[in-house]
Parts: sequence; structure tokens; C-alpha cells
Amino acid sequence: MTWEILNQKPTENNARDVVVLNRFSNFLGQFDIDPRILDKRDVKITRQAILVIQAMTDFDRKNVIKDIYKIIDNPKSASLTKHSRNPFWRLARNIDPFRTYHFLILYRISDSGSVVIEEIMLDSKLHGSKLESKKQRTMLYDVRKETKSRYSEDKNTNEDIQSALNSWDGKGANIIPKINCEHVTINGMNNDYDTASKLMGVHTDVAYRKDNIVRYNLFHNPTDGGVFDLAECIFDQTRIFKSRNAKQLASLIIKTHSERRRVKWTVHSQGAIIFRSAIEEVKNLRPELRLDGHELAVHSPGGNYGILSMKAKRLGMKVQPLRANPADFVPNVIGLNGVTSITKMNLSLSPVFIWACFLSKTIGGSPHSLPYLGLNTYEKQLRESGARQKARVIGKYAKIGKH
Repeated sequence: MTWEILNQKPTENNARDVVVLNRFSNFLGQFDIDPRILDKRDVKITRQAILVIQAMTDFDRKNVIKDIYKIIDNPKSASLTKHSRNPFWRLARNIDPFRTYHFLILYRISDSGSVVIEEIMLDSKLHGSKLESKKQRTMLYDVRKETKSRYSEDKNTNEDIQSALNSWDGKGANIIPKINCEHVTINGMNNDYDTASKLMGVHTDVAYRKDNIVRYNLFHNPTDGGVFDLAECIFDQTRIFKSRNAKQLASLIIKTHSERRRVKWTVHSQGAIIFRSAIEEVKNLRPELRLDGHELAVHSPGGNYGILSMKAKRLGMKVQPLRANPADFVPNVIGLNGVTSITKMNLSLSPVFIWACFLSKTIGGSPHSLPYLGLNTYEKQLRESGARQKARVIGKYAKIGKH
């Protein structure tokens, strides 16, 4: 359920006082609500629910108001969440693949027959750990660390890697409406929630090692499978369409700026494409906005690092050097970051390493999944996984000294 009808009127005073909301309401400015997302119809809503709308990002407000109108139009029809069976259609047309947004709306029908919106909250039933990957939503999570295990040059065996991944409690993470801590990450393609919550914890820890991170916010980019994720990348890269992911992230960035919060971002693979598209959207919506004090770590980007870095720096962000494995097909070939080095292109175009990017039997054997810690570390991981031929190739490449 994305909304529920209440059997009786709540008894709390003041917070449950009902006001009328429409595009002509004189309190819209006070609650930072854009009248353009409303129409002439009256929405009877409690003060408590109005305060929740006030705390939302612009993107969330627009979608929640849309759901409220659906309730008013058909108040006795419970709406089940439904996912489009054709992700390409919703990408190409920029349509939300779900019938309703991920906020739970509690309402009642008054004695006169009108709908009264009583409460609005994030729907915990839509937590990524509870759903199969194709039904997961683009949502923000507050993920916390349970153990002290870390991935490093000294601790990089398969056992160390699994321990570092499992140190992040994805299942216990809370869904949150806005950024609430210093570190925020955006995951890459083909990552379901459980994978992303663990993997991006490791990426963030490596990117900001000295911060000794114990929690971070995950902007989860759900997967519809490799083909449709790739289509989404193309749309954001070419700017044919802005994905909903990019628009939602842009709204979060603007909200963060309004709260004067400085963020250290980590983006991986497709996450770099989404972030670039999002800051372009921010620039379009708020040309004067600056992100001074923000920092960006880019890991194995699916897009061009130079362009992303330039756009981020123009907004005032500090950008870390590119972190990418020379054998990684994604950043070097797809992202065109390896075109200045013939040896790097030859290495990353090798069929065995292209195969390893997407179908490695171990996460340490992939040149793309984990944060890059150097050729020596990657060579050791290949040897441990039994890929001795690949390890020899990496060892020879390391001796060239140009990577």
C-alpha cells in the first residue's frame, strides 16, 4: 500500500487542525510550496502533513502532491504499488515506473464526504532490502557500520573483502527524506540495494580514509538489468532525456545547499554519470548556486572524468584525482578516460579483462567493482582467485611504469 484510509479521526490537538491547500492559499510562501504544483481544487490537510511537505525536496513535493490528487479523485480505491513491465518505455518518456510515489499517505473521509490528508511519511514497506531488485525505488538511505573491518592494501584477501562489505548494515538502514550526514554516495549500474549498500560503504571508506567513516547516506540507483541500465546511462550522457534519478538527486543537492550542509560525495560507475547530469540540472534550475566546501571522489566512472571534474569545480567543489584500474573497460573505454594511453587502452580492451569486469567469479577479480588500490593489490587478488594468467599480464603492465 502506498496510502491507507484511517477508520477514525486522530485526537491530537493543533497538529491535527485542518487547513485548505490550493494554489491560491496565502501560506504557500511560508511553507516554501511552489503554487505551480497545485491546482484550483481544495486539499483538506492537517498542519502536521503540511510541515512534512515543507521539509521535503522540490522533487518529493511534486510527486506527493500528485498522489494526493489521485486520492481525492478516487478516495475509496486502495492503490497498490505497480512497476512498469517495460523499463525502456519509462526511461524514454521519463515516466515514473510506479503507480504511486514512495511516501505513505494517511487520510480519512469526513462526515461530509471530503478527503482529509492526516499524515505523510516514508513508506518503510518499500525498503530496498524487502523487495526484489526490479521493484526497488530510487531512495536515500542512512547506512551505518557494524564492525571495524576495512578494505585496504594490507587487507585485501577474499576473506578481508567479504568482511569489509559485511561491516555495513544495509538491512538496518533507515529510509530518509534528505541528506543528513557528511558522506553521500551514488552507486553504479546493475547494483541491487543489498549490493549497493555494502559496496558503496567500502568505496566511501577508501575515498575518505582519514575520516574513519561509521555512517553514510546512500542515494540508491536501482537496477532494471544491464541493458536498461545502459539505456539510462546513454540518456543522461547524451542529455536526450534527464533520468528521474538525476532530477531527484539534483533536488537533494539544492535542499542540502539551502541547509548549508557541506557534503563529501563518492560516485562509482553509472553514479558518476547520474551526478554529472544532476549538477547540470542544478545549474539549470539555480544558476547562482555554489557548492563551495563540497568534495567529490570519482571511482571507475562510466562517463568522462575530465568533463565531470570541470563541471564540479565550476560549482566550487574540490575534486579528488581519478581512481580507476588501468584494466577496467568501463572508465577507460566507455568513459573515454584511457584514450591518451595506448598501453592502457590495449590492456582494458583485452577480452579477458572485459569479461572480468562483468562476470568475474570473485569481486576481487573484477577490475571494476571494488575501489582501485593499485596494480600490486589487484595482481595479488587475481593470484588468490586463481587467475594466474591475468595476474602475469598485470605484473608485466606494472613494470612499464605508465598507468
